[in-house]
Amino acid sequence: MCKMNEHLEKLEPYYILHQVKEKFGGLRYYTHTPNRTNDRDDLFRVVVSYYETLSFSVCDQCGEPGTRWIKGGYVRTRCRDHSDGADPCEE
Repeated sequence: MCKMNEHLEKLEPYYILHQVKEKFGGLRYYTHTPNRTNDRDDLFRVVVSYYETLSFSVCDQCGEPGTRWIKGGYVRTRCRDHSDGADPCEE
């Protein structure tokens, strides 16, 4: 999230992050850009989308490479060391 924030602040220093949600083992970012232009909005969305996609391959516990695991109906992205007895999630 820190790297994403650095990239987004370069595009729009006064952007507002409303929410971050974990959904199906990845993150979703809900933002607002007060100084809107079509080109900047498009690039902003590309950066957010890149980091949302990246979150599906990074362990949410340690930041190492991870895959999606399911346990008790919840999907999490974890490395093998942090999978905590979960089953691999079928794509």
